[in-house]
Amino acid sequence: MVDFKKIDTMIEYIEEGTIPRDKTFNQFAIEFYLETKTLTLSKYIRLKGKSSKLPKIMNTKKAGEVLFDTDKSDEIKSFLSRKGFKIIPELNYTSIMLLRKVDLFSNWQKLLFFFEGG
Repeated sequence: MVDFKKIDTMIEYIEEGTIPRDKTFNQFAIEFYLETKTLTLSKYIRLKGKSSKLPKIMNTKKAGEVLFDTDKSDEIKSFLSRKGFKIIPELNYTSIMLLRKVDLFSNWQKLLFFFEGG
């Protein structure tokens, strides 16, 4: 069952560019993704009148999806390890703006390029 109150609270955090004190960005993004994956989020955001922050909110959901899928992919974790990341790198609101609806590997290539100063 979708907890709209929780989603609204999470959207407020995203709009403010913050995260709850007891969570990392990655944990927050995964939780947001799991809460909203059965919801047509863009339509819900428009109904709530929050469309000015639509890209940031949608990219947070995409970040959660990328992180969730990465945690299940030995291939991607191996790629990250070869690049010097023994654990999944911590994302933030700036880095997630690079994410697109492409494959997991391409998203991580873009993110690592960003983290390396590209």
